[in-house]
Amino acid sequence: MQIREISSYNSPEVLAPLVANFGADPLPLTDRKTLTWVAVTDDGTYAATAIVRLDDHDRWHLWFVGVLPWFQRHGAGGKLLSLIENSAREAGAIALRTRTYSRWTGMRCLLVKQGWAFVNAAVGEHHDGVEEEWLLPLRREPLRVVLVGANSSGRGAELAGAIKELSSLVRLVGVCDINPNVLKTWSDVPTNTSIDALLDQVDADAAVLALPHSVYQQVRQSCLERGLGLFHEKPLACSLSELLDLQDALTERPTPLVVGVQRRSHPSYVFLKRALQHDLPHTLVVRMSLGRSAEEVSSDAETVTAWRKDADTGTAWRKNIQLAGGGALIDIGYHAIDLVHFLLDAPFATISCNLWVGNQPATGGELETAATLVGRAGNTWVKVVVDRAGIKSESVVAVGHATWKADRTQVSRDGLLQFSCEGSWDMAVRGQLVSFVIACSTTPEPVSLWDHLAELRVIEQARTIARAQGLGEMDNRK
Repeated sequence: MQIREISSYNSPEVLAPLVANFGADPLPLTDRKTLTWVAVTDDGTYAATAIVRLDDHDRWHLWFVGVLPWFQRHGAGGKLLSLIENSAREAGAIALRTRTYSRWTGMRCLLVKQGWAFVNAAVGEHHDGVEEEWLLPLRREPLRVVLVGANSSGRGAELAGAIKELSSLVRLVGVCDINPNVLKTWSDVPTNTSIDALLDQVDADAAVLALPHSVYQQVRQSCLERGLGLFHEKPLACSLSELLDLQDALTERPTPLVVGVQRRSHPSYVFLKRALQHDLPHTLVVRMSLGRSAEEVSSDAETVTAWRKDADTGTAWRKNIQLAGGGALIDIGYHAIDLVHFLLDAPFATISCNLWVGNQPATGGELETAATLVGRAGNTWVKVVVDRAGIKSESVVAVGHATWKADRTQVSRDGLLQFSCEGSWDMAVRGQLVSFVIACSTTPEPVSLWDHLAELRVIEQARTIARAQGLGEMDNRK
């Protein structure tokens, strides 16, 4: 089978069999320049077509790809994508982009096999269902990153796994963790307990940070001073003032930055967002639990020295008010509040807030292990319930003309399944890393952190209300 470039995609002999077999309307005309390739069998039969639209000088959009049914699983699609990838790289493009639909599993499998990564999901414009956006960076050399925070029980280990899966795009060149025992498991790359010492050892383009909340500011500064891009797990800051200081620093010296908040890209929540646009709920309830043991989240007066001694637990920092930067509100409430903002496209104002330490109301100055917030977002009453202990879980219930329920894998309406998507969490993590690679491959532009300002505003507002409100009723947690 040969791959041939042709002068126009609008050729009847190419499009007619595709339209006939896929039941699609003819491709619309476009004012953008296009490139077209076809896979042709030895007897001259057209087996597959791929069309690229040149959206700008450094990004190519895979606008259409179709393989006739009787030629599928014979390598035609893979050969087309490989040739397009090589052509784009030679032309100086930094990335290939395409869109597909979650129900088109064959296309998704082809993209994964060819090294593409899911980066986002949106409501489809031309078909029912969720439209997925996929990216393939075209760096000639992998992005060199250091991982800071590598305990096997934390987010660092999950990110390390995603980096390994994307080895053609991202290469791990060093690992930093304060626990020497953790570093012993990383024998194939340089390691150090000091971020500055590690960065003196290795040649890195960027850093992936997965740390206790209050440690970010110091480590981040070391990376920014060296001009490294940052993949930054949430939260970006523990206070509004810290976030504003970071915004000033990034405005003065633009640096690639991607924040690890994945739920906005989960297909199930994207599907729910579309549904709620047509059925604005009068009540929205978001519940999340980290599933930590009581010992891991209990509040006490451990010092930084004690945390270092006990760091092999990987979660001891959550018990230290100096390191955690706050309790359940910042730890998991950040995600829940962000999800509310995403689903409703409206700011969330807190009206009532109760904080708990275990089964007792927080009395002030403690690390809350659970929190209940009640507020208003536009015309919708909102309740957020977060817990650092309990069984690991999350759910969303929206009540309007219908009752919608959603989690990471599915969405139902009045008890009937409307949508499901397995494996979306891994897709979102890999996709965010790919977006980071793209960001680090272009000229740095000013970064806006104002979206994260909304989350921190709700958290600080909730703490103030909880202190003024005093003790609450335990029934509010149910």
